[in-house]
Amino acid sequence: MIYFILALILYPHASYTEVFTKLTQHTGLLLLRATSPALAQARIGLDVKPLRWLFGQLRGPEQTLHAPAFFGRYRACAIDGTILPLPDTPKILAKYHKQAGNHGGTGYPQARLLALVDCATRSISDAVFGPTSIGETTYAPQLVPSMRPDMLILADRNFASAKLLHEIAAQGVGFLVRVKNGRNLPVHQILTDGSYYSTLAGVPVRVLNARITLHTDREEKT
Repeated sequence: MIYFILALILYPHASYTEVFTKLTQHTGLLLLRATSPALAQARIGLDVKPLRWLFGQLRGPEQTLHAPAFFGRYRACAIDGTILPLPDTPKILAKYHKQAGNHGGTGYPQARLLALVDCATRSISDAVFGPTSIGETTYAPQLVPSMRPDMLILADRNFASAKLLHEIAAQGVGFLVRVKNGRNLPVHQILTDGSYYSTLAGVPVRVLNARITLHTDREEKT
């Protein structure tokens, strides 16, 4: 079954039965007719350990055939999170929760997923997930051991926390993090391009003031 799941990843547009045929066409097992529901049930029943092993084998930008994006000598990577719905079962509800709301909350329990992703290939170097009651910045330090000195970590303003930036800097990794306009960043030295040296959460940084404009077919947003 572990090779079946690996083949599903290699052939993302093929059906379960087509993948099964590819795996068995030279093995003499083609006489075994496996239906899509049977293969789906076998996949559901698989323990988490082989899936964790498979993720460990495939994760990382070096596993892709496409070239990564570089800014100078740094590989451009990003950390960000999302929310995923989960099956509404008693076992899952013991750990994961539904979001509250005025009309009884969401219909399904949800999980927060946070990933370290290569910006060019979208390949995942590492990921962590858990209940939505825990915030992104609490999960983020678990991704730091997978960061390498050749990476430039891009992150939104929610990740501009002292604890996380100290841990990334201690790993010898560079970062480019957006911060809120009201963040107090003292000016230590103004550079010729208008940027300046400062400290962010005790870490020496270079501050860039940028205005980003999006041009669409209907309007322009800044």
